[in-house]
Order: sequence, then C-alpha cells, then structure tokens
Amino acid sequence: MDAPKFSENLPCRDYLEFTEALEKMRQIDNKIIFELNMTIPTNSFSQNMDLSERCKGLYQKLRNAYDIRQAAIVKCIGESQTNILKYKSEMKELKDLDAVKLKKKLRSEEAKLKSLQSELNVEEVFYERCRNVYKPESAHF
Repeated sequence: MDAPKFSENLPCRDYLEFTEALEKMRQIDNKIIFELNMTIPTNSFSQNMDLSERCKGLYQKLRNAYDIRQAAIVKCIGESQTNILKYKSEMKELKDLDAVKLKKKLRSEEAKLKSLQSELNVEEVFYERCRNVYKPESAHF
C-alpha cells in the first residue's frame, strides 16, 4: 500500500481542507502494523528476498511521508504568522468599523495558528508511535 501522493502545496487558507489532507497523508502511519506485515513475510515466504532492502524501503516511505507532512505544517504556520502580523499592522491604520471586521479575521487566524501548532505536536506523536512499532535491529539508513 503506497502513501497517497500530495503536492507540497497543501491548502493553508482552509484549515478543514488542510486537516483532511493531513489525515489522508497519515494513512501509512495509521496502518503501520499492516505495512510491516506486508513488507516482512513469514519464514516460509522469506527465501530469496532481501529483507534488509524491503525494510529500508518501508523506512524511507515512512520518513518521506513524515518529512512532507511536517514541512507542510511548518509552511502553514509561517503563512499564518505572517497573516497575523499583517492584520495587526492593518488594524492600527483602520477606523473602528473596519477594525471590527479585521479583528474577526485576526482572531480566526490566531485560532488557526494554535491548531496548526497542535498538528505539529500530533505529527511528533505519529512519528514516535511508528518508531516504537518499527525498530529495525541493525538499520543503518
């Protein structure tokens, strides 16, 4: 089972769409036991197979998926921080009526930033859990 392919440009503007894309990208982590069972055959089927290469391939797939997700989250955090700074500077220049609308945007963006920072923590938990399940004995990759 291959991990879903995603571009590096996940939709940062729409948080719901972003989290749905992350969820799809985390499928390989959610199914780590299945992936291990598919990668490492039983003793009767292991003849003529390079288990080291198969394990290395699975590790690379997991690591690549993690790196892409983490980069996407960090990118969206950066965009959100930039938007917050922009909204704060715009609020200083606006009149009261316009400032109210901008305050709503600012609060929404701040909430999104907190959620994105939480996603970064969730990503770390996914990584740790997969690493605890997948411990190659003498892996040098």
